[in-house]
Amino acid sequence: MVTFVIRRVALSIPVLLVASVLVFLFVRATTDPLARLAQVNDPNAKTRLALQIGLQEEPCRPVVTTGPDGNAIEAKTPGGQPVLGCKKVPVATQYARYMGDLARRELPASQLTGRPVSQELRQALGSTIQLIFWGVLVAAAIAIACGVYSAVRQYSLLDYAFTGLTFVALAMPPFWFGLMAIQFGSVYLRDRFNLDDPLFYSIGIESDGPLSYARHLALPVATLGVQIIASWTRFQRSSMLDVMNADYIRTAKAKGLSRAKVVLKHGLRNGLIPLVTVMAIDIGSLFGGLIITEQIFSIPGMGRLFFTSLQNGDVNVLLPWLLLSATFVILFNLLADVLYGALDPRIRVS
Repeated sequence: MVTFVIRRVALSIPVLLVASVLVFLFVRATTDPLARLAQVNDPNAKTRLALQIGLQEEPCRPVVTTGPDGNAIEAKTPGGQPVLGCKKVPVATQYARYMGDLARRELPASQLTGRPVSQELRQALGSTIQLIFWGVLVAAAIAIACGVYSAVRQYSLLDYAFTGLTFVALAMPPFWFGLMAIQFGSVYLRDRFNLDDPLFYSIGIESDGPLSYARHLALPVATLGVQIIASWTRFQRSSMLDVMNADYIRTAKAKGLSRAKVVLKHGLRNGLIPLVTVMAIDIGSLFGGLIITEQIFSIPGMGRLFFTSLQNGDVNVLLPWLLLSATFVILFNLLADVLYGALDPRIRVS
């Protein structure tokens, strides 16, 4: 098992490096870090910012232009200062320097707030991790239970009910479900029972205790989990149906093992393998994919940070945000590989 894990980690390192290169090139090609200074009359302001973020480097020399008489003259700012032009830094050098700064945790501050990027990401990541943890915990428990029951009791009334509900859940857009959840859980129930405070809060996830914390999280977790539960339930049901028809399951039944032991010990362990893949990919993508949920419930998480930074052209936040999101996707895919080996020894051997 140790050799299997080491081999998977070794394969993930070059994938992470390639992802970092692609993300860096994508941001540099599609985003102009100097765009927010478009209305500034001082040309040297762009030069100073370019020097600060590593797009240019010294030595800087006055820019020479051609005057009306054809003679060379120095360009001047509206304040009479010479316009400076600096040497452009090649993209490969920019990447190498940026990764070095990232390793030393010496990233530039946010252009929007002036706070350190690491502090911005840490705060946003804390809120997102809380939402993902409880959302995935609830979704996994419900999806596995419903999927296993539907497979074991195939074509029963509850199987049809679960199947119908999954199709309904998959058809509901998250933004619509979130707004409906706020309307019912926060507005309707408060007005219906004349409550001083809403039964479930719809803004943020801060709280003064466990009960308040649960009331803040209930609606965001429901919005996050509704489509995940539906998708995971379908995967778990399909996987369990394949497993329950396997030869070793029939052998286990013939040996006289109880139905619960056959399903939970022999069936569920192998039936979880396909779901592990889907869960790992979904969880990794959730770290950067909760923009709608976090915007609806005003949660200062990773998705909202990305939306705000993109709106304001804050490249100093966008680039490490994308790198961090790509890292999570790769790490959770690595976790899926490791769990494969733990659930099925045949994968470790192959």
